[in-house]
Amino acid sequence: MKVTIRKLIIFLIGCAIFSSLLITLQAQSSKNSENRIFVVYNTGEEQQEFKAYAAQMARLKSFGRVDVCINSPALKSDFEIPRGSCDWHEYASYNRSVAAFFPDKTLISYIPAEFVSKNRQLLLYKAGVLRELGLSAYFRSNEPRFLPEAFYDRYPHMRGPRVDHPRRSVKKEYAPCFHQAETQDMIDILEDGGMELICYAKPPFPEDTFILGPELIDQLKKKRKIMLAHWTDIEGYLATPFK
Repeated sequence: MKVTIRKLIIFLIGCAIFSSLLITLQAQSSKNSENRIFVVYNTGEEQQEFKAYAAQMARLKSFGRVDVCINSPALKSDFEIPRGSCDWHEYASYNRSVAAFFPDKTLISYIPAEFVSKNRQLLLYKAGVLRELGLSAYFRSNEPRFLPEAFYDRYPHMRGPRVDHPRRSVKKEYAPCFHQAETQDMIDILEDGGMELICYAKPPFPEDTFILGPELIDQLKKKRKIMLAHWTDIEGYLATPFK
């Protein structure tokens, strides 16, 4: 009995110390909350699952701004998977892209309307949940994404580098070429005020694989030059048994 009471006293003292530390942390965080951004995402497809997840993330609001990804696909892109299945295409079927939600007019005929519609419905639902909780949203995209072969049959000049994994894929996939006039439009949009619509690191030190930096435009221009010089290299050093 004495041991139980002793453990209870120690537990209560620990709770008191933790509460004191939490109050101190919240007080310090309130001073810097305007400069702190939490960028979070999940891969759930169920609405209630996302709602519960967002409610958990709302607990971070007192420590800074909370940005939650809202564009996980509602469906797997089965229409892109080769007959007989393929490990790499199974992986890529859940990758995010702008075209899966808001396809360009040149891509509409190559993407099933139901796929786009359900993705967009889920995105709007998630945006509504975040609005109710006072959270911010962001759109995360894996670009440039590969396009169907039928697209390149119609626009052969747009074929760019191979982007599938040669040792895991049974079908070659190509992204659009970055040095064409059509893809240069993206840089023009960014230079014409488009950077204000993008979440990027200010100053540049938080920049990483998932957070863009303030030098995005210069980076895209440099990337175009590198891609133009090396876009066929993958064929040489990653030979595939399916080649």
